[in-house]
Amino acid sequence: MSINPLLPKKNIRRCHFVELQHASRKSEEDSPRTRIQAIALILAERYQVQQPEFGNRLVLTTFFLLVDLMTFFDEFHARRTENALTVNTNYG
Repeated sequence: MSINPLLPKKNIRRCHFVELQHASRKSEEDSPRTRIQAIALILAERYQVQQPEFGNRLVLTTFFLLVDLMTFFDEFHARRTENALTVNTNYG
């Protein structure tokens, strides 16, 4: 598996913690959240076509939940409440 060049090597192990920290923040140009979201969306598209083989399906489910939460907060901060409420975050 190749590493995405957009993600600095020092942050690879901490990526999921950083994602949680930035998920609800308002998206600003060239912010850590914006960079993480760009990488997450690339991976989400790839994972929908060809699902990776993780030992635990919970990892993939958590990843998609975080991507959807970022989408929810993008819509919320843009004051598009109706769109925000239609984001699927029901993975239970």
